[in-house]
Parts: sequence; structure tokens; C-alpha cells
Amino acid sequence: MRLMSPMQNIRVNIFKKRQAEFAALIGVNQSTVSRWDNGVEPDRADLAAIRDAASREGIEWKDEWFFERPEDAA
Repeated sequence: MRLMSPMQNIRVNIFKKRQAEFAALIGVNQSTVSRWDNGVEPDRADLAAIRDAASREGIEWKDEWFFERPEDAA
């Protein structure tokens, strides 16, 4: 079984969104979210958009989530 990427963990476990829902929330294409899920890192503007989306969704954000895999998270 393949481990989740940090971005897939953020989408699935933090935001609890499907790829298309997360893409709409962030303002990117679903294919971009798919690439993130597969290990491609978002650029700085996308990271900022993810932080902003977390704020809008009432999620207390932690930047370390960008670097942690689920097994690393406490």
C-alpha cells in the first residue's frame, strides 16, 4: 500500500474533501490536486491559498502539515 503524500493527507484528513471539492476551494484544477496527491509540491501561491482556505473553513492551520506524512503526525 502506498503511503499518503503530505498534500493528500491535508486534503483527506484535514479538509475532508474529494479532489474536485478541494480544487474548487483552493482555486485550482482537479488535475493539479491529483498531482499534489502524487507528490508534486504546490507553489508558494498555492500554499498561501491552502492556508486561506483553512481559515475560511475554520481549520486551525499548522504549516508542518505541508511536510508530514500521516504516520509522522501526532
